[in-house]
Amino acid sequence: MGEGSESGAFRAVGSGTCEDEAQRVPGIQTNAVARRNFLVRFVISVPRPSPKQIISPPVIASHSAKIRVFVPGSPASTELSMLAEDGNPLALATLLDGSDEVLDVKVADGPLLPGATMVFELESRGRFNRVSAVGMLVTTNDGFFGLENFLVDRSSRNERVSVPAWDAGTEFNNELCGFIPGPPCGSPLVRDTDGAEGFIHTHPGLHGGGDLSPSDWSWQNPVVDIRIMKK
Repeated sequence: MGEGSESGAFRAVGSGTCEDEAQRVPGIQTNAVARRNFLVRFVISVPRPSPKQIISPPVIASHSAKIRVFVPGSPASTELSMLAEDGNPLALATLLDGSDEVLDVKVADGPLLPGATMVFELESRGRFNRVSAVGMLVTTNDGFFGLENFLVDRSSRNERVSVPAWDAGTEFNNELCGFIPGPPCGSPLVRDTDGAEGFIHTHPGLHGGGDLSPSDWSWQNPVVDIRIMKK
């Protein structure tokens, strides 16, 4: 990760925290190298778009413009599909970590609950002036929030971005608990691919055609609010 790196091992998996009133979920942290870097404080909050929808531990990265974690209208990568279908961040984080075009990768060690806030700090310098962040809406077939290839304005100390939910297009949105990993279902690693769209697009939400009540589990975009603060 970063300039000249060929290793697939994490160099910096950072200090993410989840705060919901008195609750704090600590993140994972190792040493980070700072060479004429500046830090970007990255605050992700869920403004209760759904009473019960939980977001899996997000993956966040600072990188160059050559990195595209996802492209709307194109098929999802295998690594993104694993996150969008089952909330598993490790394959995507490892893929990013192994790229010379990525400077810093961080993964939370806990989910992001409705109404909660999660805070990270990312390194950034030179061409590594973009940030991306993704996490699964766990009570969906293959829904995720996604901030993709966002250019950090270094002249502004604070930026705010409203982030929508995307559909990975890798599963059919049957809304059946036999195919959904999150509560109240608990069915990871089960796929319904017949009728999957095959490309990433804005998620249509839940419509009550299966086992889930839209009043409990659906949402209106944006699903996540992100504040980016330069230090």
